[in-house]
Amino acid sequence: MSVQGYRNIEHGRYLPTAETIDKVCEVFNIQPVQLLLPDPQENLERLKDLIYIKLCNCDVDKLIKINNFIDLI
Repeated sequence: MSVQGYRNIEHGRYLPTAETIDKVCEVFNIQPVQLLLPDPQENLERLKDLIYIKLCNCDVDKLIKINNFIDLI
């Protein structure tokens, strides 16, 4: 891939294919999740906030179902 190709990805002008992501990960010896989610802690906090907001909007029946599902995993 050209330098311009990488630059286009970095600036959001181009979305890489799965094949390109795999090749970049192979070169840098990282997992795709490390490339796509570079700051796991920050993303975890955003995910927790999103889940909290959604749970606050659930009725009791849905919360019971969610609780039962979580117990299964």
